Amino acid sequence: MHASDAVFTFESVLETLRAEGLRITRGRLGILRSLFVARAPMTLQEIQAAAEDHGGQRPDYATVFR
Repeated sequence: MHASDAVFTFESVLETLRAEGLRITRGRLGILRSLFVARAPMTLQEIQAAAEDHGGQRPDYATVFR
């Protein structure tokens, strides 16, 4: 499968993170949920606030950038 053929779903991204050995923290879950429901590009601060709403924990800058 080519990268252009990839289908991005919430579940497929979680599987990829796990396969890469990354922990699925509340902050990461909140970020993913926020990005999947976003209807427009978001600033770092908007991602942080939305992630807190969706995950119960405000991620720090480094977590958002990762």
